[in-house]
Amino acid sequence: MRRIFFVLLIGLSVLPFANIAMPGYWSIGTGFDITSPEGEALEHVSMESEEIYVHLYRGFAVVRAVFLMKNGMKGDIKKARIGFPKSGSLRGQIYYHLEMGESENFTVYSNGEQVKGIAEEHFEESSPRMDVWYVWEQDFPAASYTKIELFYVVNTNYASITKGYSNIKGMAFSYILETGASWKGNIGSSIVFIRLCDGITVNDLNSVYDFKAMKVRGPDELLFEYASYEPSIYSNIFINYLKPADGFDFPKILSDTQKYYEKIRSESIGRGDIPEFRYFGNRKLMRRFEKFLERTAS
Repeated sequence: MRRIFFVLLIGLSVLPFANIAMPGYWSIGTGFDITSPEGEALEHVSMESEEIYVHLYRGFAVVRAVFLMKNGMKGDIKKARIGFPKSGSLRGQIYYHLEMGESENFTVYSNGEQVKGIAEEHFEESSPRMDVWYVWEQDFPAASYTKIELFYVVNTNYASITKGYSNIKGMAFSYILETGASWKGNIGSSIVFIRLCDGITVNDLNSVYDFKAMKVRGPDELLFEYASYEPSIYSNIFINYLKPADGFDFPKILSDTQKYYEKIRSESIGRGDIPEFRYFGNRKLMRRFEKFLERTAS
């Protein structure tokens, strides 16, 4: 697997091709798979499964990420440093700039116990540059599984896409699966479940990458599913939806964080649920998605 801790070689694959004048993405609410700065964990700990749950609201998103990690060594791994970007910007192969909005009210559980002592650190040598990282110490007992669960909130209201002299403003969310490639071997299984909230339906989406991999159940449930794979720039997910809301009160949302965390904590997608999802086949909306991508690429 590639080593990509604080040297993240990420290309957000909103578009499946590059152009001479590439677009830039600004103030996008962004989630990431966890990674680690220390080689020992990367060499011996695998990500057996991940379940990403996203509640997408008007102006913000709540994320719950559950990672099942396995230490294949005969000995314990103690105090491995785990990292998650809080804020920063990226440069990639198919966009000239991606500026992510801050992830807020970041909370971590390890095997059901809340992790204390989460630090916010800046790393001068990170490339692409990430302003601030959440960092904590994590034990991985020998030959056993560890469940790591994250909760956080991101602002999606003020995103914009610039291409030449054009500037498309709208709510946007992205999830970077690529950072999961830093762990040992392939990821065993991944699901990314997105529930559209506040009355939002699939008809309110302006674009989805990769909509050809997207499955739906009803008008407000989206699913991306992968098995035994190494995520790449083409695994990342991007959703653009709705126009910015005037007078959006993000501090008020943050003050109600626990309410939103309790709601998303009860979300679960089991094996029996997956057959109920069908590949997205609305040709009218698919053409809308394609036109949006063409507008930002040409």
